[in-house]
Amino acid sequence: IWPGLFSRYTRHGACEVCQGEGETVPGECCAACGGGGFSELARSFTIAENDIVSIMDLTIEQLSGLIQGLPEANRGLAQAVLEPLLKRCERLISLGMGDLTLGREGKTLSRGEIQLLRIAALESGSLTSVIVVLDEPSQGLTSAERPMVLSLLEDLKRRGDTVLVVEHDPSFLKAADHIVELGPGAGVQGGHVVFSGTYEEMLVSGESPTGMFLTGGARFPLPRERSTPSLQFGFARMDFRSFHATGVAFPYQRWSVISGPMGSGKSSLLSALYAAMTGEILPGLTVGSSRGRELFPGSVNHAQFDGLLAAANSHVASYMGVFSHIRNLMAELPLAKVRGYKAQRFSTQSRGGRCEHCMGRGVTTMDLGPLTQMAVPCTRCEGARYTTEVLEIRYRGKNISEILLLSVDEAAVFFVNHPKIAMRLALLQEIGLGYLLLGQAVSTLSGGESQRMKLGRDLTKTRLQPSLYLLDEPVTGLHMRDVVLLGELFMRLVDEGHTVVTVDHSGMLGGMADACIELGDGSGPKGGRIRNTRGGVIGIQAD
Repeated sequence: IWPGLFSRYTRHGACEVCQGEGETVPGECCAACGGGGFSELARSFTIAENDIVSIMDLTIEQLSGLIQGLPEANRGLAQAVLEPLLKRCERLISLGMGDLTLGREGKTLSRGEIQLLRIAALESGSLTSVIVVLDEPSQGLTSAERPMVLSLLEDLKRRGDTVLVVEHDPSFLKAADHIVELGPGAGVQGGHVVFSGTYEEMLVSGESPTGMFLTGGARFPLPRERSTPSLQFGFARMDFRSFHATGVAFPYQRWSVISGPMGSGKSSLLSALYAAMTGEILPGLTVGSSRGRELFPGSVNHAQFDGLLAAANSHVASYMGVFSHIRNLMAELPLAKVRGYKAQRFSTQSRGGRCEHCMGRGVTTMDLGPLTQMAVPCTRCEGARYTTEVLEIRYRGKNISEILLLSVDEAAVFFVNHPKIAMRLALLQEIGLGYLLLGQAVSTLSGGESQRMKLGRDLTKTRLQPSLYLLDEPVTGLHMRDVVLLGELFMRLVDEGHTVVTVDHSGMLGGMADACIELGDGSGPKGGRIRNTRGGVIGIQAD
């Protein structure tokens, strides 16, 4: 007997009929394993009369009770395994995750739950005196939950680890022993250390943009005063994951914020609202009835911001739909016409004009050993991406490679007389991305930049007619200054007749929005309840 026997993803552990899936066809439970996905041999072993399927259905809290309830005489050689397992259960329970079932799929967890699980795994590891690097560990956590992460980080420090954290959250800044702030802006405007010192020193530093927000030198805008009543849209009776509501309605042409603890059903509510407004079928979702689809002739946009799906050499200009217009412009130049160049000649996606050595990326990769690569400028085009012949075509003194080196702010001035280009660039400036280079690969963007890029592209398509924007955690990865820019954009969208609904853990959006709905009271089965509402959101208490 070996541990892999009790995994649905091994040959011996998986059900012989459904291969570990638990279903023979989508939606149809496999009779051979009862939907558990485990082999008959794996199911033949029990702990206190619980087979592996029953154990995977237990919550962490129930597993802790099971372990503690085992008779001493039956523990035997398993004691070496049971003691650390019990400690892990107790730690997860103390972090508010005791209601998670052992077999729950990772993709159904909230961002906050994933963050806590990752950090708790670090804490329970056997290595000490290591450097732990964490990028935005507060993601998906409310202000009441962030102290749990801070306590984990303190534990890591006490055992001799060095902890480096990338964060914007004030509670993390206050708890840190040392703070390094980069700036003064983003992208090409950043890269400089504008402050280095303690939290107290940052508050009195005139060079720290963050310190200005924390001391009240910079503030978040207040909601607009709106005297006209708003229509309502939403649904009656909804069952989805842990959320069971008799009805929820949101105000039309307003900005609403959904808040609440991790795992309380915020993303589920947003997904259900999208399905109700579009008629999309989601597995496990039941919507009794919905109202308000006709209010959005523009479109209904649901952005979860899990990264930008784009080609390997896609860049800012191509992702935003600007590059096609630039290529058309280059193809209309006299020398391009004489040579018979079409717009495709200026593309990095196809043969003809791009450098074939680097496939139009401007860089190649160099192997530095197992699993390690480094990008270096292409030796043939020297990073220009194109052939020498294409680079001879110039518009206002710049070739296509030099145009891609322009920032969005610079390009907005350069193409001011081309409305189709200028309009899209103006959107990027509006959401605070004017510093990005046109040719910057989208794969290099941060989480916050990716979120705003996707929003900017959606706005180029739907801004002319009343639309609904459903945004899941749009402030992830954003500095407080960027949050203000994003909040002001949402306010302008409402002024233009659109409707915005956002999920927020940061606590920064609620004060700017027209309406709020707060979910509770915890995660999993304890969540999915409407706890509080403000400003025109009608929340009919969940079942």
